[in-house]
Amino acid sequence: MPKSNRPSRETPDRVSANARAVPLAVYRELAAELQATQTLLDSLHEQNQKLSRDNQQLSTENQQLKSEIAKVVTSVQHMGNVAQSFELGDTPLEALRERSLEFNGLPATTPGQLSSLQAVTEQPANPNPFEMTGEEVGEKKWFLTIVLAIVIGAFGVGYFVARPLISGR
Repeated sequence: MPKSNRPSRETPDRVSANARAVPLAVYRELAAELQATQTLLDSLHEQNQKLSRDNQQLSTENQQLKSEIAKVVTSVQHMGNVAQSFELGDTPLEALRERSLEFNGLPATTPGQLSSLQAVTEQPANPNPFEMTGEEVGEKKWFLTIVLAIVIGAFGVGYFVARPLISGR
């Protein structure tokens, strides 16, 4: 049967009626799943943003720590060089002063120029309270011996006084 150029007798309403219908419950279920998936996607996106910010902050802190460590290493090397020069004893004080000023980023100065610079002092570290000289150790030993003798004497006298009272009962 040849096809003709005539328009089909079926109207759009008839075509949709003949097509398979999807129940409304399926559409609702799909919409709920889509909503849940969208919520999950938004949550994951927020977590990703937070982790990115945290990562950036940690990266910045890491860079700061690296620079601080580099400064400490440089300072320790400089202190080692200064300590070696003091051990050798061949470096005059003026050369040490120039080297120290150059290390700190200041130009080397003459004694006359030093008066115009602002003085910076450092507080010495607190000495270890447990470190004692030989004389202090001797004094502490005598003090400890006297205290120990008093304690033993007091307990001994108390024992000899209280013993007859206790055994008398």
